[in-house]
Amino acid sequence: MDPDQEIAAEARALRTAVARFQRSLRADRSPEGPSLEQLSLLGTLHRSGPLTAGELADRERLRPQSMTRMLARLEQRGLITRTPDPQDQRRRLIAITLLGRQSLAAEMLRRDARLARALTDALTAAERDVLRIARDLFERLARHEPSPDERRPSA
Repeated sequence: MDPDQEIAAEARALRTAVARFQRSLRADRSPEGPSLEQLSLLGTLHRSGPLTAGELADRERLRPQSMTRMLARLEQRGLITRTPDPQDQRRRLIAITLLGRQSLAAEMLRRDARLARALTDALTAAERDVLRIARDLFERLARHEPSPDERRPSA
């Protein structure tokens, strides 16, 4: 196998493993809690403060239509608010509410506890050290900007 094929095979295997892991986390989601996508939006708003729908869509790499539906659901549940932008009354600023922060915190605590149990039960100390290194590598990969020909809108 040539080096390009090896890297492509490694990329496929990594993507598959990450997808399986994400599905296991998704399966553990509280049925009455926010979806993973909604949690991501709430997390972004919590970290960044109020944003316009366009700014939020850009950060989350979502299409405006998907963003509109998600924001409507979050607003219905009282997890976000939309207020006029003081600098441009035509725009609305989206902010996480107290209930949204509480919901995000509760879901993250529950997920972190489940993952901590799995790390303790299923992995050795050395394997947990490897995951710490992998976590840092995933952060670097997440910050890597794709080339223009690799970019495409997400669904």
